[in-house]
Amino acid sequence: MSSRMNKYFMMICVWLVLVIPVSVSALPITIVGDSANSTEKLGQFNAKLEYQVVSEGAAWLWIILANTSPAANGGWITGFVFNNPGNVVTDASLSFNPRPGEYLLMGGASFNNSVSASPFADFDIGAALGGSFEGGGSPTAGITAGGEERFRFTLKGAGVENLTEASFINEVNGDGQFFAVRFKGFNDKGSDKVPGIVDPGLPVPEPGTLLLLGLGLIGIAIVMREML
Repeated sequence: MSSRMNKYFMMICVWLVLVIPVSVSALPITIVGDSANSTEKLGQFNAKLEYQVVSEGAAWLWIILANTSPAANGGWITGFVFNNPGNVVTDASLSFNPRPGEYLLMGGASFNNSVSASPFADFDIGAALGGSFEGGGSPTAGITAGGEERFRFTLKGAGVENLTEASFINEVNGDGQFFAVRFKGFNDKGSDKVPGIVDPGLPVPEPGTLLLLGLGLIGIAIVMREML
Protein backbone atom coordinates (compact mmCIF):
# COMPACT_ATOMS: atom_id res chain seq x y z
CA MET A 1 0.00 0.00 0.00
CA SER A 2 1.20 3.51 -0.73
CA SER A 3 1.90 5.98 2.06
CA ARG A 4 -1.17 7.99 1.10
CA MET A 5 -3.39 4.91 1.13
CA ASN A 6 -2.03 3.91 4.52
CA LYS A 7 -2.88 7.36 5.83
CA TYR A 8 -6.44 7.24 4.52
CA PHE A 9 -6.93 3.70 5.78
CA MET A 10 -5.94 4.65 9.33
CA MET A 11 -8.07 7.80 9.24
CA ILE A 12 -11.14 5.73 8.34
CA CYS A 13 -10.49 3.29 11.18
CA VAL A 14 -10.08 6.08 13.71
CA TRP A 15 -13.28 7.70 12.45
CA LEU A 16 -15.18 4.42 12.98
CA VAL A 17 -14.19 4.40 16.64
CA LEU A 18 -14.98 8.06 17.18
CA VAL A 19 -18.51 7.78 15.82
CA ILE A 20 -19.35 4.75 17.95
CA PRO A 21 -20.89 5.92 21.24
CA VAL A 22 -18.94 4.97 24.34
CA SER A 23 -22.04 3.90 26.23
CA VAL A 24 -25.29 2.87 24.58
CA SER A 25 -28.16 0.44 25.11
CA ALA A 26 -29.39 -1.25 21.97
CA LEU A 27 -32.60 -2.45 23.61
CA PRO A 28 -34.83 -1.39 26.51
CA ILE A 29 -34.20 -3.08 29.82
CA THR A 30 -37.00 -5.16 31.32
CA ILE A 31 -37.50 -5.22 35.10
CA VAL A 32 -39.67 -7.71 36.97
CA GLY A 33 -40.91 -7.67 40.53
CA ASP A 34 -38.78 -9.44 43.12
CA SER A 35 -41.71 -11.01 44.95
CA ALA A 36 -39.44 -12.96 47.29
CA ASN A 37 -38.25 -9.69 48.82
CA SER A 38 -41.51 -7.75 48.76
CA THR A 39 -43.14 -6.71 52.01
CA GLU A 40 -46.36 -8.75 51.70
CA LYS A 41 -45.77 -11.10 48.73
CA LEU A 42 -48.90 -9.86 46.95
CA GLY A 43 -47.96 -7.55 44.08
CA GLN A 44 -46.36 -8.44 40.75
CA PHE A 45 -45.19 -6.14 37.97
CA ASN A 46 -42.93 -5.74 35.01
CA ALA A 47 -41.46 -2.53 33.63
CA LYS A 48 -39.43 -1.46 30.62
CA LEU A 49 -36.88 1.34 30.78
CA GLU A 50 -36.07 3.25 27.60
CA TYR A 51 -33.59 6.14 27.60
CA GLN A 52 -33.47 8.75 24.85
CA VAL A 53 -31.00 11.61 24.67
CA VAL A 54 -32.75 14.78 23.54
CA SER A 55 -29.78 17.13 23.52
CA GLU A 56 -26.66 17.87 25.51
CA GLY A 57 -27.84 18.13 29.10
CA ALA A 58 -31.34 16.76 28.47
CA ALA A 59 -32.85 13.29 28.05
CA TRP A 60 -36.07 11.33 28.36
CA LEU A 61 -36.51 8.29 30.57
CA TRP A 62 -39.56 6.28 29.53
CA ILE A 63 -40.97 3.81 32.06
CA ILE A 64 -43.63 1.44 30.76
CA LEU A 65 -45.15 -0.12 33.86
CA ALA A 66 -47.53 -3.11 33.91
CA ASN A 67 -49.46 -4.56 36.84
CA THR A 68 -49.14 -8.34 36.43
CA SER A 69 -50.74 -9.25 39.76
CA PRO A 70 -53.42 -11.96 39.52
CA ALA A 71 -56.80 -10.39 38.79
CA ALA A 72 -58.33 -12.40 41.61
CA ASN A 73 -56.12 -10.53 44.09
CA GLY A 74 -57.09 -7.09 42.86
CA GLY A 75 -54.59 -4.39 43.72
CA TRP A 76 -53.49 -1.11 42.14
CA ILE A 77 -50.03 0.24 41.38
CA THR A 78 -50.01 3.63 43.06
CA GLY A 79 -46.35 4.63 42.76
CA PHE A 80 -42.81 3.71 41.76
CA VAL A 81 -39.32 4.98 42.55
CA PHE A 82 -35.79 4.79 41.12
CA ASN A 83 -32.37 6.36 41.64
CA ASN A 84 -30.33 9.24 40.20
CA PRO A 85 -27.20 7.82 38.54
CA GLY A 86 -24.17 9.52 40.08
CA ASN A 87 -26.44 12.41 41.09
CA VAL A 88 -26.09 13.66 37.52
CA VAL A 89 -29.76 14.67 37.30
CA THR A 90 -30.29 18.14 38.74
CA ASP A 91 -33.77 18.81 37.32
CA ALA A 92 -36.63 16.45 36.50
CA SER A 93 -40.23 16.69 35.38
CA LEU A 94 -42.98 14.18 34.65
CA SER A 95 -43.40 15.31 31.07
CA PHE A 96 -45.71 12.52 29.91
CA ASN A 97 -48.21 11.53 32.56
CA PRO A 98 -51.11 9.12 31.88
CA ARG A 99 -53.02 10.57 34.85
CA PRO A 100 -52.31 14.30 35.16
CA GLY A 101 -53.02 15.57 38.64
CA GLU A 102 -53.00 12.05 40.09
CA TYR A 103 -49.46 10.77 39.65
CA LEU A 104 -47.13 13.47 40.93
CA LEU A 105 -43.35 13.76 40.64
CA MET A 106 -41.32 12.91 43.72
CA GLY A 107 -37.74 13.89 44.46
CA GLY A 108 -37.83 17.45 45.70
CA ALA A 109 -35.16 19.93 44.76
CA SER A 110 -32.17 17.63 45.22
CA PHE A 111 -33.31 14.30 43.69
CA ASN A 112 -30.99 12.65 46.19
CA ASN A 113 -32.34 10.25 48.85
CA SER A 114 -35.45 12.39 49.22
CA VAL A 115 -38.14 9.77 48.56
CA SER A 116 -38.99 7.61 51.55
CA ALA A 117 -39.86 4.02 50.66
CA SER A 118 -39.87 2.42 54.11
CA PRO A 119 -39.05 -0.33 54.96
CA PHE A 120 -36.64 0.01 52.05
CA ALA A 121 -33.91 2.64 51.99
CA ASP A 122 -34.65 6.02 50.40
CA PHE A 123 -34.78 6.52 46.63
CA ASP A 124 -34.09 9.63 44.54
CA ILE A 125 -36.89 10.09 41.99
CA GLY A 126 -40.36 8.70 41.37
CA ALA A 127 -44.05 9.25 40.76
CA ALA A 128 -47.01 8.33 42.93
CA LEU A 129 -50.67 9.12 43.49
CA GLY A 130 -50.77 12.29 45.52
CA GLY A 131 -46.97 12.46 45.44
CA SER A 132 -46.57 9.96 48.30
CA PHE A 133 -45.05 6.51 47.85
CA GLU A 134 -45.97 5.39 51.36
CA GLY A 135 -49.44 6.95 51.62
CA GLY A 136 -52.12 4.72 53.12
CA GLY A 137 -55.81 4.27 52.45
CA SER A 138 -57.69 2.61 49.62
CA PRO A 139 -56.72 3.94 46.19
CA THR A 140 -59.28 5.43 43.86
CA ALA A 141 -56.95 5.33 40.86
CA GLY A 142 -53.76 3.72 39.66
CA ILE A 143 -52.78 0.85 37.40
CA THR A 144 -55.19 -2.03 37.87
CA ALA A 145 -54.29 -5.72 37.62
CA GLY A 146 -53.71 -6.46 33.96
CA GLY A 147 -53.22 -2.77 33.15
CA GLU A 148 -50.20 -0.94 31.73
CA GLU A 149 -49.28 2.75 31.53
CA ARG A 150 -46.40 4.81 30.15
CA PHE A 151 -44.57 7.58 31.95
CA ARG A 152 -41.90 9.90 30.59
CA PHE A 153 -39.48 11.82 32.78
CA THR A 154 -37.53 14.69 31.28
CA LEU A 155 -34.16 14.69 33.02
CA LYS A 156 -31.66 17.54 32.88
CA GLY A 157 -28.15 18.05 34.13
CA ALA A 158 -24.56 18.14 32.94
CA GLY A 159 -23.74 14.70 31.62
CA VAL A 160 -27.23 13.17 31.33
CA GLU A 161 -26.50 12.62 27.65
CA ASN A 162 -23.91 10.04 28.71
CA LEU A 163 -26.36 7.92 30.71
CA THR A 164 -28.08 4.76 29.43
CA GLU A 165 -30.77 2.43 30.72
CA ALA A 166 -28.02 0.45 32.43
CA SER A 167 -27.03 3.55 34.43
CA PHE A 168 -30.36 3.38 36.28
CA ILE A 169 -30.03 -0.36 36.89
CA ASN A 170 -26.55 0.02 38.34
CA GLU A 171 -27.45 2.91 40.68
CA VAL A 172 -28.63 1.30 43.91
CA ASN A 173 -29.79 2.72 47.23
CA GLY A 174 -28.63 1.75 50.72
CA ASP A 175 -30.45 -1.60 50.46
CA GLY A 176 -28.89 -2.41 47.11
CA GLN A 177 -32.14 -1.71 45.21
CA PHE A 178 -32.57 0.33 42.05
CA PHE A 179 -36.36 0.28 41.56
CA ALA A 180 -39.47 -0.35 43.65
CA VAL A 181 -43.23 -0.32 43.09
CA ARG A 182 -46.03 0.46 45.55
CA PHE A 183 -49.29 -1.53 45.52
CA LYS A 184 -52.46 -0.77 47.45
CA GLY A 185 -56.09 -1.91 47.51
CA PHE A 186 -55.81 -5.67 47.29
CA ASN A 187 -59.04 -7.58 47.87
CA ASP A 188 -57.90 -8.52 51.35
CA LYS A 189 -57.32 -4.79 52.07
CA GLY A 190 -53.60 -5.44 51.96
CA SER A 191 -50.80 -3.47 50.31
CA ASP A 192 -47.30 -4.26 49.12
CA LYS A 193 -43.94 -2.73 48.24
CA VAL A 194 -42.03 -4.70 45.64
CA PRO A 195 -38.40 -4.12 44.62
CA GLY A 196 -37.34 -4.75 41.05
CA ILE A 197 -34.74 -7.01 39.51
CA VAL A 198 -33.54 -7.22 35.93
CA ASP A 199 -35.42 -9.89 33.98
CA PRO A 200 -33.16 -12.94 34.43
CA GLY A 201 -33.66 -13.85 30.79
CA LEU A 202 -32.21 -10.59 29.48
CA PRO A 203 -28.61 -9.36 29.81
CA VAL A 204 -27.89 -5.85 31.07
CA PRO A 205 -25.96 -3.80 28.49
CA GLU A 206 -22.49 -3.03 29.74
CA PRO A 207 -21.22 0.55 29.31
CA GLY A 208 -18.26 0.75 27.01
CA THR A 209 -18.92 -2.49 25.13
CA LEU A 210 -19.03 -0.77 21.76
CA LEU A 211 -15.94 1.25 22.57
CA LEU A 212 -14.05 -2.02 23.04
CA LEU A 213 -15.43 -3.20 19.72
CA GLY A 214 -14.14 -0.05 18.09
CA LEU A 215 -10.70 -0.51 19.61
CA GLY A 216 -10.72 -4.07 18.32
CA LEU A 217 -11.43 -2.78 14.83
CA ILE A 218 -8.42 -0.49 15.04
CA GLY A 219 -6.27 -3.41 16.15
CA ILE A 220 -7.43 -5.47 13.20
CA ALA A 221 -6.77 -2.56 10.87
CA ILE A 222 -3.22 -2.20 12.12
CA VAL A 223 -2.55 -5.91 11.63
CA MET A 224 -3.99 -5.78 8.12
CA ARG A 225 -1.85 -2.77 7.29
CA GLU A 226 1.28 -4.58 8.34
CA MET A 227 0.35 -7.60 6.25
CA LEU A 228 -0.27 -5.59 3.08
